[in-house]
Amino acid sequence: MEKRDYSSTFVPIIYAHDYDDYAASFLRRYGYDDCIVTPQAVPIFEIAEKRIGLNVQFARLSKNGDDISGLIALEDGIVDIYDDGCDSYIGVAVKKGDVLLEAFCNNPGRINNSLAHECIHWWLHRLYFIHRKGVAVAFRCPTKILEEVGEKPTDEEWMEIQARGIS
Repeated sequence: MEKRDYSSTFVPIIYAHDYDDYAASFLRRYGYDDCIVTPQAVPIFEIAEKRIGLNVQFARLSKNGDDISGLIALEDGIVDIYDDGCDSYIGVAVKKGDVLLEAFCNNPGRINNSLAHECIHWWLHRLYFIHRKGVAVAFRCPTKILEEVGEKPTDEEWMEIQARGIS
């Protein structure tokens, strides 16, 4: 499963019928083979922080708390988060490997799925961002994408579709 094909822009070519195989490969890669065959909660925070080395934090990612579920910094830089104190978006510094999850979310299942989603971006989509260095600091994960309304997805939307399907 580790050999992958890529588009000319370094987006992995992954078909929906292969999502379960990719999810299993992810779990094997990070030492959780037992989660593949035995129904159980996947310890995604442990995988993210201890196995992958990501820095998971919570922040207000949008004013209404519902537009963005999470983001992952694929290089050092500045990202916008919502600040209640000044009722506006402010730039905050992030480091490569920082994951921000929506602080207003109080659904543990959604939080875990959002973190798994960001881990999939880290695992599968870093190459795309390496080749676009300086163009994008973080992969912000919107709750809606164009593919859902019938338009042709962009590279970023294809990666979003993949991360949703695999996570």
